[in-house]
Amino acid sequence: MQESDLMPASPRKKPAGKAKKASFYLKTHVSRFSTIVAVCDKQCLGKKFESGGLVLDLGLHRRFYEGELVGEEEVKNALCNAGSINIVGDKSIELAAKALGVSKAGAKKIGGVSHLQVYRV
Repeated sequence: MQESDLMPASPRKKPAGKAKKASFYLKTHVSRFSTIVAVCDKQCLGKKFESGGLVLDLGLHRRFYEGELVGEEEVKNALCNAGSINIVGDKSIELAAKALGVSKAGAKKIGGVSHLQVYRV
């Protein structure tokens, strides 16, 4: 037995530039006429939000938002190629504001959660 056999292995380093954890659901809907990107904060999916006569039911409409669970870079890339965007959740809207320069002021609060729609013409 050699001395090196008794030495503990050095800890592995995480790869540089590793994507942030998956915090967003992302789904892209493609039609003949446009591309719609749906982004939703992970913790909002499956819940129902209501206030002032408005309802945002992410349980009933789960299939619209529930695509791939991704990190920030994947969301940014998808947003840049979208014709229309539906965004739910403060983190998702903050990311869209940074990536596209959209105004967070246009977001509606429904039952405490933010919802924003962006259309490119």
